[in-house]
Amino acid sequence: ANNANRAERLARYCSVEGSTTECRTAAMAVGYRALPSERQRGRTMDFGDNPEHELLRESVAKLGGQFGHRYYLEASKTGAKTTELWQAASDHGYLSVNLPEEYGGGGQGVAELSIVCEELAAQGCPLLLILVSSAICGELIGRFATAEQRQAWLPRMVAGEKIAFAITEP
Repeated sequence: ANNANRAERLARYCSVEGSTTECRTAAMAVGYRALPSERQRGRTMDFGDNPEHELLRESVAKLGGQFGHRYYLEASKTGAKTTELWQAASDHGYLSVNLPEEYGGGGQGVAELSIVCEELAAQGCPLLLILVSSAICGELIGRFATAEQRQAWLPRMVAGEKIAFAITEP
């Protein structure tokens, strides 16, 4: 209840035309450490599909349906790879829908990549590597890599090359 009251007070205060500094001061007063930017204040997130999302869903579902669950199941049972499906999804631009346009990607976001994952899985072809290669690696390289690193890796990912990462502990 206490957090709800804080959130209500903050939302009420920041919905008024206050400055960013005033809003940050109010946030700190109620125990918040971070606050949306002035541009983000007052906006709400719409999680509904728009016409572009619907078209993406239909298109990915159609591709996934061409392969189907039998294809995926057979590959899983025999230890074969789903390379044909991966490459077909890549050739249609689905695996790079979230990557920057200047490197051949779709320039969209993770929401659109999530649609790709959902629709392939709904057709019985869950490609978990999308989460590692396109979502994690692609996003990290696209946002934080040097220009040379982005040029070295992103066009290869757009072409369908799979990449992964490793994490070690000291």
